[in-house]
Order: sequence, then C-alpha cells, then structure tokens
Amino acid sequence: MLGKNKEAQATTAPAGRPQAAGATTGTSLVGQGMTIDGSCRSEGFVKIEGKVSGDVASNGAEVAKSGQVEGDVVASPSTKGVVVTVGGRVKGRVRAGSVLVPDGGVVLGGIEADEVTVHGRVEGGLTVSGRLAIASTAVIVGDVRTERLTMEEGGQVNGTILMGKQAPAKSAADGARPTHSAA
Repeated sequence: MLGKNKEAQATTAPAGRPQAAGATTGTSLVGQGMTIDGSCRSEGFVKIEGKVSGDVASNGAEVAKSGQVEGDVVASPSTKGVVVTVGGRVKGRVRAGSVLVPDGGVVLGGIEADEVTVHGRVEGGLTVSGRLAIASTAVIVGDVRTERLTMEEGGQVNGTILMGKQAPAKSAADGARPTHSAA
C-alpha cells in the first residue's frame, strides 16, 4: 500500500500542476531568504520564492512575488498544461509553451512562447506563435510578434506590433530595444 502511495505522489505534482510525461520528480522550492549562485536544472516543477543568480531550466516554473531570477527561465515547451508564471522578477528571457505575467510581475529579457498573458511588465519584446493577451495593467517595452492578439483598454505596447502567421517567424529579440529599467 505504501509503495502505491509513493508512486502516485511521484507522478502527480502538488497544487494541481501537471508534470511532463515520464517525469518522476515533484516540485523543487527555492524558499524565501534562500539564494542560489549558479544555474538550476530540474526534471520537475520549480517554485522560486528566493533568488537564483543564473538560469533556470525545468518542466515548469513559478517565480513568486518574492522571487527573483538573474538569468533565463526555460521550461520544456512539450509540457502540456503547465504555465510558467512570473509574479516576481526575471532579469533574463522566458521561454516556455505558456507564460503568465500577473500584475506586479516583471520580465526584463523578453518572452518566447506559444501563448502569453501579460498583466505586469515585459521589456525586451515578445515572440508568440499563438495568442497574446494584454491586460489593462500590462506594460510591454519592445517589439511584439504574434499570430493572434487580444488587448484590453489601458494596456500599453511601446514598440512595433506584427501579427499574422508569419509574424512570429523572426525573434522579437532581433528588433527589441530592452531598457532594463526598474519597474
């Protein structure tokens, strides 16, 4: 009986976060007050409440409001149903299948994803192969390339917007002008 429980726990991520097929690890936590000097790699989900001075590569990630990453956040794009959430601060690029930047979240190196929803601030541009949703509280500094776009009144884009099937073919970083200013 105990073996079955351990097996079930190993394939189900906490808080309803699905894991990639074949993943055998749960959630790794960088807690508040904790600092990691160097890059992190995980086969599971990573929640960052502290600080990582380096890149983060995983099958899914959440940068909490108290969290900070001084590098890129890269999640496997094949991980279905997992949204990379940046509620804190990322001083690099975010690459994933799906990305959410809630109000108060900041990405300073741009985003490359299939789907993106922005309520916070993104500098460095966005390349979105599917749908980009810009909320009324969003501020985007840099060029945007997306196939589809929804934008609420009040949302800001300070850059060029290119839309359609060919728009995401060129990286937003090619034309982006990141300012890396404090949010």
